[in-house]
Amino acid sequence: MKKLFAVLVLCILCITGCGKEKSDEKITIRVPQGTPLVACGGLLDKDYVEFDVVSGPALLQEGLTKGEIDVIIAPINVGTKLYINGGSKYKLDSVIVSDNNYIVTKNGELNSINDLSGKDIIAYGQASTPGVTLSTALQVSEVTANVTYESSVALAVAGLKESNYALVAEPELTKLKADYPSLKVLDLGDVIGFDIPQAGVFVNPKSNTKLVSKFLKALEANITSLNSAPAVYADKVVELHAFFETMTVEVITNSIPRSNINYLKASENVTFLNSFYSLLNNYNSNILGGNTPNEDFYY
Repeated sequence: MKKLFAVLVLCILCITGCGKEKSDEKITIRVPQGTPLVACGGLLDKDYVEFDVVSGPALLQEGLTKGEIDVIIAPINVGTKLYINGGSKYKLDSVIVSDNNYIVTKNGELNSINDLSGKDIIAYGQASTPGVTLSTALQVSEVTANVTYESSVALAVAGLKESNYALVAEPELTKLKADYPSLKVLDLGDVIGFDIPQAGVFVNPKSNTKLVSKFLKALEANITSLNSAPAVYADKVVELHAFFETMTVEVITNSIPRSNINYLKASENVTFLNSFYSLLNNYNSNILGGNTPNEDFYY
């Protein structure tokens, strides 16, 4: 009888311990500052996720290569290139930011892209989506401009003088408009005529499937929420991270409509993504090596 009681106690302890371990388990999310962080900012206080907010692409690429993070939000071209080259096992779940590329000027003419002919443009992301977008817009419009590339959107904004033009993205665009109410803006997505994906959600295939699925569903709901009520969303997230506090509620609210944040399941949008890969390969064959990922790439 004592042995039976001891066995029952041991079983109860094991069940209790296992249950506690599961409830304490978390997944790690690496996300860059900027629009990708806006896209998932409402989830920063969830108890089953641990966010690692970074600045710049270096740590995103490092994370995709090392394979220690559960979910990484990164530029589509970066995650795709690493996967094709065998440097990453991460699979693409979704596209969450598209067409966040704008040309601005303080005093120049900007009624159409034709006004950029012969003008000086300070840009960024020469070997990535922003540079590809600008180059494509100029090419399809048969416009030649003098483009100088900086290493970041912040430096492109800093290079915007009274007489030139700059390639920018949200939320920097909204900040600029606050400082220069007469700022002129040209949406490069409208010029090109089709969507260009930028930021995607990459999933480590070795991670906890249940928790990853929970996060992805929450992310989709969060994106629906921020688009339906930007001001309410801004009020919520402004206290969740220093990045949002620096942005302010007003900037967050006003930047969301132009950020083009949506949740597009990658496996359901392969044609859309293949068009982007073709665009990259035509622009610079070194980006993807002239290749496209296979179906196993999609989560």
